Amino acid sequence: MKSPVVASIRLLIRDWRGGELGVLFSALLLAVSVVVAISGFVNRLQFNLERESASFLAADLVVSSSKPVPTPWIDEAGASGLAQGETITFSSMVISAEDDMFLASVKAVGGAYPLRGALSVDKGLPQPSTDVPAPGTVFLAPRLVQQLSAAIGDEVYVGDATLTVAGTLLSEPDSTTGFFGYGPRLVMNAGNLDETGVVQPGSRVTYRLLLAGESGDLTRFREWVEPQLVQRQRLFSVDESQPGIGATLDRARGFLLLAGSLGVMLAAAAILVAARRFGERHTDQVAVMKSLG
Repeated sequence: MKSPVVASIRLLIRDWRGGELGVLFSALLLAVSVVVAISGFVNRLQFNLERESASFLAADLVVSSSKPVPTPWIDEAGASGLAQGETITFSSMVISAEDDMFLASVKAVGGAYPLRGALSVDKGLPQPSTDVPAPGTVFLAPRLVQQLSAAIGDEVYVGDATLTVAGTLLSEPDSTTGFFGYGPRLVMNAGNLDETGVVQPGSRVTYRLLLAGESGDLTRFREWVEPQLVQRQRLFSVDESQPGIGATLDRARGFLLLAGSLGVMLAAAAILVAARRFGERHTDQVAVMKSLG
């Protein structure tokens, strides 16, 4: 009597040559390919959605404080491999060389700002620039340009500092954040902040440490710094700072999860149909073999 293993191999070869096993194998291969393709697409799309949404903060994670961010926190972020930038936001009168003045929302930027998204600045060139202001220069929002009758190359005064207008600010990634977002924006280099003499003890200032990096590194930093937060200090991502954006991202994640689940269900259905057809074709054969022992 033939060995069961030998008999099984012969039956397998026969089914393969007959094309029936090929149908089952093709269904399995197609199902795996569909699941892998959908999973890859969903993961990539979710990554891009989260990366684009982070541009609303100009970062993946933000530490906000009414006082300068503690140096140990900055050191820990660096040790965690996170990219860093900073913004200092406050209100100040801006005065032109012609003594026109207007209250502006001033943002001093430093480090690698912005970590997500980009500035768009009209410097009088064919294409908008994405550079941050160089030391000694500022970018003015269009409304501020109009109010001060300023042009590129003109001087304006912020506190005790004399700064040169280097461009018109068309857009900024984190324009929707912060209490001081009500006034026309002036963006300056953080290196000129002390020169202005505007920030004094008791001044209403918002300091922000911007962070970007891998999800695991961000999570570890969050877990390390959260127990140390005190009054008027916050740690937040785009979901937490912008409820509308957070809700939209949650809905998008739900749809992506549904798409992935449907892909798995379709793959399982394809395998089930092929396996059932294969089994029905072999019912008589199995019955005969069982009767023969």
